[in-house]
Amino acid sequence: MPVYDARGKKPFTLPNDLGRMGTVLKSFPDEPPEGSMALVAYTVTSYTAAKFPDDVSLSFNLLWTALLAADDSTIG
Repeated sequence: MPVYDARGKKPFTLPNDLGRMGTVLKSFPDEPPEGSMALVAYTVTSYTAAKFPDDVSLSFNLLWTALLAADDSTIG
């Protein structure tokens, strides 16, 4: 999942920028450090599987993460 660096950047516009975060923000080169604050974009879809027509199934899809805040001393 892509991680974008949104720390100290010009605010992005929701919902207009949701589908183009890769052009709005630069990639963050590592995993977000422990204790960071991040925005996680995801979708949830419900569907009925042919094998189980009486049950509703859910699909969770992680799209990207935007790092909003982190302790700079923990970033190499």
